[in-house]
Amino acid sequence: MSKQKGQAIIEFAFVLPFLMLILIGLFYFAMLFTDLIMLNNNVRSAAREASQVSSNQYASIKEEYEDDSGDKALPFKFYKIDSVKILDKSPNVEVQFQYHLDEGTWLGGILSRFAEKDDSFKDTTEKTTKSYTMFKEYKSGSSSN
Repeated sequence: MSKQKGQAIIEFAFVLPFLMLILIGLFYFAMLFTDLIMLNNNVRSAAREASQVSSNQYASIKEEYEDDSGDKALPFKFYKIDSVKILDKSPNVEVQFQYHLDEGTWLGGILSRFAEKDDSFKDTTEKTTKSYTMFKEYKSGSSSN
């Protein structure tokens, strides 16, 4: 009976590192997808905000969403937002976020290496654009009192 207990401990010792690796991987990918979902939500929120204001207030919306440390910042910062564009296409407004995977993070560095076509490691990753179009509700000169 005591030999079987020892065998179970040895088997557990062999399996534990693989289980921990899978668990840590799940947590990191969950954080990566949380950032991606938050990025999608920020694009939609910026479009909603831009649709309710005049075009001269677009600059403040851009600053708010480009700020890496503000309320709209991504929680785990796996992605970096390069630029925010607000295009007034009457009667709609389109918001575009240009972003890339941040290689400065542990997981970002690994994923960018997997994405490479050749064996060399580059300092910059491909930039991606997310856009959202919304009907413009703002009417100049009218008040909603």
